[in-house]
Amino acid sequence: MPLLDVRDLSIRYATRAGDRHAATDVSFTLDPGHYLGVVGESGCGKSTIVKALLGILPSNGRVHSGQVLFDGTDLARADESRLRQIRWRRISLVTQSAMNALDPVVSIGEQIVEAIRTHERGAVGAARARAEETFEMVGLDRSRLFDFPHQLSGGMRQRAMIAMALALDPDIVIGDEPTTGLDVIMQDQILHRLKRLQAEQHRAMMLVTHNIAAVTENCDRVLVMYAGDVMEYGATADVFLDSFNPYTLGLRNAFPSIRKTEVERSLISIPGAPPGLIEPGPGCRFAARCPFAEERCHAETPALVQVADAHVSRCHFPERVAEFRERSTLRATWEPEGTRQRQSWSTLAGNDAAVAEEHAPSLVVERLQTYFPVRQSLVGSVITRRRSHVHAVDGVSFELKRGRVIGLAGESGCGKTTTGMTIARLYEPTGGTIRLGDLDVGRLRSSGGRTRAFRRRVQVIFQDPYGSLNPRFTVEQTVEEVLKVHGIGNADERRARVLHALELVDLLPALDYVERYPHQLSGGQRQRVAIARAIALEPDFLIADEPVSMLDVSVQAGILNLLRTLVDELNIGLLYVTHDLSTMRHICDEVAIMYVGKVVEHGPTEEVLTRPQHPYAKALVAAVPVPDPRYRRDRVALQGEVPSAVDPPPGCRFASRCPQVMDVCRRETPALRVPPGGAQAVACYLFHDASEDGARDRRAVPAGSHA
Repeated sequence: MPLLDVRDLSIRYATRAGDRHAATDVSFTLDPGHYLGVVGESGCGKSTIVKALLGILPSNGRVHSGQVLFDGTDLARADESRLRQIRWRRISLVTQSAMNALDPVVSIGEQIVEAIRTHERGAVGAARARAEETFEMVGLDRSRLFDFPHQLSGGMRQRAMIAMALALDPDIVIGDEPTTGLDVIMQDQILHRLKRLQAEQHRAMMLVTHNIAAVTENCDRVLVMYAGDVMEYGATADVFLDSFNPYTLGLRNAFPSIRKTEVERSLISIPGAPPGLIEPGPGCRFAARCPFAEERCHAETPALVQVADAHVSRCHFPERVAEFRERSTLRATWEPEGTRQRQSWSTLAGNDAAVAEEHAPSLVVERLQTYFPVRQSLVGSVITRRRSHVHAVDGVSFELKRGRVIGLAGESGCGKTTTGMTIARLYEPTGGTIRLGDLDVGRLRSSGGRTRAFRRRVQVIFQDPYGSLNPRFTVEQTVEEVLKVHGIGNADERRARVLHALELVDLLPALDYVERYPHQLSGGQRQRVAIARAIALEPDFLIADEPVSMLDVSVQAGILNLLRTLVDELNIGLLYVTHDLSTMRHICDEVAIMYVGKVVEHGPTEEVLTRPQHPYAKALVAAVPVPDPRYRRDRVALQGEVPSAVDPPPGCRFASRCPQVMDVCRRETPALRVPPGGAQAVACYLFHDASEDGARDRRAVPAGSHA
């Protein structure tokens, strides 16, 4: 008997417009010791199923039909008292945002003890001993039990949530996007720890995510969902190596890989968006976006049929799978005709800021420093007699040319976002220089005509498209606002620019979008509006801060393709800030790896990501999951915590975690330079000696000047 048996589960949400069919006839099983992955785009029903399993659907949600059988109990029909006995004790949950899930005014240890004592009677001492045991199980020091959530890093908070989920030794642990928002090394550590605990304790687990690579590396079986329907279900290797469903093929081909032998500049993106699920009509729910759809697909709902041993798929044409697999690898198969309407900005009236391409200036950053003061008590400032600072950016140098893309990567807190925001003059630089042609950006005042002119030339695309758009403005008002601020054109000219900017970001036809508000757009459409607003001023450079981290994999591909197209066709320079190295390989010309405010490796993308030299760059690349069930990567386990940026250690800042550390690394700071025969600059004594670096430092040669 399976541990969990879900049979024909249908879930609906009551809305003013009618019932929303969030899940329809979903069936799957979970056996002891097995790991099930659930993948699909946002809104496909993944988290809804998790909530139904735990009986925590919102007030307007209900199980319409079906069964959720667990240990003789139908959880879909169980009363609240029975569900309370099962929640956390038998089935536990690791949520997406640990900061929101943890009580900010109660220590971590007290919260775990409370969870234990709620279900098991016993002394506080025994509960605390169990909390200490689970803390060590997930790699945290037991002394941190006394800390509050805000005193832990994002990865430590997530591990604390895992410890809480394991405290009562449950039969099933569910991870609902447990690594979203974490950097690649922390993400790898969390998933690896979950997998190890699952294997060692023969525990059943579910991983709900849009990260296909995480599923292929960890899960035994996978459930692919779309618009509330199960599209494909089977062993992970079968589903992703021998996919039968067009939707699975689209997801698989849209996911970037750092290990591909030949990297295409353009990723495959599934066009359109999932349908509304208010009283859905007949037909396949993926038909409107499927490049292989025929009339039958729109009129008749396909059944879930067995296509191989323990492998099912929902498609009318399983016999045509060979054709589908071949054609699905081509971008032209998925891209609708007539979506590219490119023209240069010079065709628009009033373009007096255009710069001839042969005279296009570079954005040059030399030894940039950005320090933030740390608040101290009056007594503390008197005792220390000096003011402490966070060394967020500490000596970063590079040159960004128009028509090129430089990627900044590293763990959370390494200084990559601060670098971008300082270049855009949203933060004040502490030292170093930022030059755009003959303009010394670092000397600009916070306001004034020269500052306004600079902001027109350097624009920022922020991480959260919903947070960066005014919810009270229409799309037209959002894009037009920046034109008004800079005094560009009259009403007719501004409208022409708005429409053209929307066309450039492939919101077509543009007139269909101008009157919409942000809440009426999908996540990808909102990000396209944010990009349109940025390019409406005809900038020379864009700074994109994690522009696709909050988007689904298929939408990510479309946005990355768009950014690369804008760089190539509009001759814009792009600084791409991210922790996702897989996307960097598809969009960036150069990559700079940062660690605690410093660049430790910088060079051509292909060299840095396929042949990294610095020990930290090697660990970063090794932590990237690969969306291929056959691939087995060698993990690089980094010990210890990232050193404090308030009081950075002398020498190489990676020395405390480096597996190849030498004595000189703890004393002298290595310069960023190209070793003999190398293609990329590396700040490491494994490739050059301290005496040469000291001479180089005294000559004050800008690090990264090779670029």
